Amino acid sequence: MEALYFFIALRVVFFAVSLILIIRWTARHNKLKKPKAIGLVIPTIFLGINLLMSLVSFSGINALRYENDDFVPDPAYSETGVIICWSVEDMGISKWFELDGVTYVKFSPYGTSIRHYLDYGEEHVLEPIADIVYKPHQIMSRDFILFLTNKESFYKRNIALIYPVQTCSGFRLLHVENDIGSGKSIRGIFCAQEDLKLIEEYYDDFANYDTQNLICRYAVYSEYGFSTLIKKEIVIDFGVFEEIYALRSSDEGLEEIEISQEYIDIENAKEPGTSVYGYQYRHLIAHSLDEIVYTEVYLLLIDGRVYLQRGVMDNSVSGYALPDELNEHMLSHVFIDLNN
Repeated sequence: MEALYFFIALRVVFFAVSLILIIRWTARHNKLKKPKAIGLVIPTIFLGINLLMSLVSFSGINALRYENDDFVPDPAYSETGVIICWSVEDMGISKWFELDGVTYVKFSPYGTSIRHYLDYGEEHVLEPIADIVYKPHQIMSRDFILFLTNKESFYKRNIALIYPVQTCSGFRLLHVENDIGSGKSIRGIFCAQEDLKLIEEYYDDFANYDTQNLICRYAVYSEYGFSTLIKKEIVIDFGVFEEIYALRSSDEGLEEIEISQEYIDIENAKEPGTSVYGYQYRHLIAHSLDEIVYTEVYLLLIDGRVYLQRGVMDNSVSGYALPDELNEHMLSHVFIDLNN
């Protein structure tokens, strides 16, 4: 895209210089002077170069159109009959809008005491209730270039649909199919501005999560050195997940564990059924009760001891060794499929 802008700018420069030289030569000729022929040859060469660059830039535009036609999804349209606009602050696009007299703001799913992430499927998204668009004056500067490279205007490419999200939390959440300026489908969730703090507190409380029925994921090598993701449902005792999660709240007890050559050899051998890291690990996921967000921990089993992972380096990992009681519980409930 930058190269295309460069060619267009260069064409404008060459055309302007050629035009100035031709006008100057013509003026001298009209005054019955005999300007040198070289004065006409140079702008003619410039015009020829300009024509050549026009072919290059038009080829680039057509290539971009072809590529965007294949890979950019069609803009979303609905028949809701309700069209609203993104709000503007200081001439910039802000991540908020008004619907039915209520101001909705972007909900960023990162907690303070519990780090959580959005994870809701189509089954939680109801029928669209509105379309949201830019106001025309907000996107005029971008509309022309996008029209050249996408066959459609920036305005049409960024029409989004607003869907209610089905949740048992009691809060109204809205799913916006296109995030601001994306031109493609990505996930975004909005809530009433007055509810934002309450929603953040809701998802920052383990009482609103199912921390006993967990999803357990890990990867092992399959044939030809490829990896396969294993996904299981497991059940652990009440309060165990919270106790493990609490270990990461401070640096006390944080260890750096060196990866032994034994595990490095297992990783390099890539034998089917062996862990992709050599040592065993488990990714545990606990969903919120309304199944909108999840939180997670990574557990490592190294030399018979279970660790809560904090970080990964080249030949070592950092983490917290689980207390003996939790260690045994993880071995019997999470790493139960192993023979060690």
